[in-house]
Amino acid sequence: MLYEDQVIDAVCDYLRQHGFTISSRCASTKRGDDIVAHGTGTIRDLHIEAKGETSKRTGSLRHGLPFDGSQVLDHVAKSFYRAAKMATEGRVGGIALPANLAHQKRIADIAHAIDSLGIVVFFVAEDRTVSTFRPFTP
Repeated sequence: MLYEDQVIDAVCDYLRQHGFTISSRCASTKRGDDIVAHGTGTIRDLHIEAKGETSKRTGSLRHGLPFDGSQVLDHVAKSFYRAAKMATEGRVGGIALPANLAHQKRIADIAHAIDSLGIVVFFVAEDRTVSTFRPFTP
């Protein structure tokens, strides 16, 4: 099970490998853009909202358990909203999620809107490898 911080770490590593510099990153307990990265290619200003697949808080009822379907929908909806808002401010918006069937299905359901806005979606596997929903051209 991936915590949000692990998703953020994996995507930051992936972006660095693709020539980006990370100007800021938020811990899961903080507010703001989870990742802000800058590139020198097609994408110069990338702001990413990330979500994990379980709660990191020890006192939480979901700690160590996968989020259920309604929580996944809520995470994807909120991530999409933030990425769409970022994209309309002259930046590229991004979403980083665990690479599991529940998150992938919800992203596939809104693929047309994601494509229309040019949002980049990153999926992080348990082994921390990162893939993208559509081809990624930095």
